Amino acid sequence: MYEFDYNKLRGRIREKGFRSEAAFARHVDMSLSALSLRLNSKLEFSQSDVVVCAAALNIDKGDIGEYFFNCPVHKSEQTGASA
Repeated sequence: MYEFDYNKLRGRIREKGFRSEAAFARHVDMSLSALSLRLNSKLEFSQSDVVVCAAALNIDKGDIGEYFFNCPVHKSEQTGASA
């Protein structure tokens, strides 16, 4: 399972006026624990989760990758060092 960086998604949740992740979870009919597991890369977002969340946050289809598939860059990748 990949570990993704969901900081931009968390920011978008706040930017769109959700006072908390719990409020957003209720809005998309997901439990807070399920959303938390996804945002902490312990459980993957399903395709339908992505579609529902993106629609709720007014994320354009072309921008979905920026929010849901942002892989963190490791130090060795930044410096060009081999692993």
